[in-house]
Amino acid sequence: MANHNIDSLELYKKHIDSLNKVIAVLHNSKSVFKIGEASVQAALIVASATIFTVMIGFIFKDYLIPGWIEKRTASRTGQALFQLYKVNLFRSANAINNRLHEIYRTRSHYLWSNAPLNTFYDYKYKSSIYRLCVLMGWIRAYRILESSMIIPKSDAKFHEISGCISAIESALADGQRIEMYVAQALFTIAKVKSDTVPADILEKFSVEVDHLINQYLQDDLLDYIADLTPDQQESFIVDLEKLLAALKIKHEPLATSKELIIKEVSVKLGLIYRDWQQGIGDLMLEKDEQIYNTISYKTFEEYWGMKEDTSEKKWLKRAEVMFENLDLRVDQQSDSRIEQLKLVYASIYSLLNALYTTETGVSPVSQQDFNKIPNTIDSTRKP
Repeated sequence: MANHNIDSLELYKKHIDSLNKVIAVLHNSKSVFKIGEASVQAALIVASATIFTVMIGFIFKDYLIPGWIEKRTASRTGQALFQLYKVNLFRSANAINNRLHEIYRTRSHYLWSNAPLNTFYDYKYKSSIYRLCVLMGWIRAYRILESSMIIPKSDAKFHEISGCISAIESALADGQRIEMYVAQALFTIAKVKSDTVPADILEKFSVEVDHLINQYLQDDLLDYIADLTPDQQESFIVDLEKLLAALKIKHEPLATSKELIIKEVSVKLGLIYRDWQQGIGDLMLEKDEQIYNTISYKTFEEYWGMKEDTSEKKWLKRAEVMFENLDLRVDQQSDSRIEQLKLVYASIYSLLNALYTTETGVSPVSQQDFNKIPNTIDSTRKP
């Protein structure tokens, strides 16, 4: 653009120089001319038109047109970028939702701790983790490039897609739902009238109970309160009583409900925190110049076969918590993942719907195929 500016300025100077020469000739001429004469007026009109034409040409050629071209090019690039990641994000989201639907509706045997050790079950188990990790990879790529993507005349749709991704991240990471469930379950056991407890006290109680649980587990490096010795469990009940008293929550004695309390606070979690999701996403991505892609299943299996203390295996194990020994036959109150994966599925479906209904780019699937995708996991399970 700089060279164009110089050319236009030089042209403008040449026109000015020509006009100056005309004026000089008229000034030195012995002829007397008047402003009202037709010839003089014609000369002035020509001069004015020349200056106006040069100025307008300068503005359009060197500023408006290049700016418009640059904006249009950026728009097309942003649209193409969105179209690319729209398709990949849809396909990866649909792949994991197909697997979740299969787990809940037909088979989940390969997730059990006592599952037969055969090639098919081994593949199904690993590929479930792989599909979840691939989705986190494409989400990570989308987030990195989100500011460069463009959906023409559809800020609302752009924000809808971003919101759906946030909902998936939340469903995978947020433990507050579990904390509140445990707190309310304890209130029921202790016969606490929930409607008499202010919301801020209930929230504080849920957080303090979670802190108390982690404190006991950290001391003994265990996974669940149910794994503690009988004496440690008794001590936990005593500390729980003290917590209720400190918050001035009226309740029935807890000692007689020890087994039920231990069961409620020993809920199994499958949280993948947001920063972990980003880390897993980074592990799953490969970059070719400016284009991202996810690693193949072959590379995933190579990572999976590494030693436990390697970085690659560590990140994949953080994703495994979602499926490890997931048994849909157990009481869902003892394994929060049974309900959590329903939330994950519903959030992913919302993303699929948002991507499918976005007009920018080709549709990732036909309407007939999209209509076959259930919007929720049916509660009827056949494990």
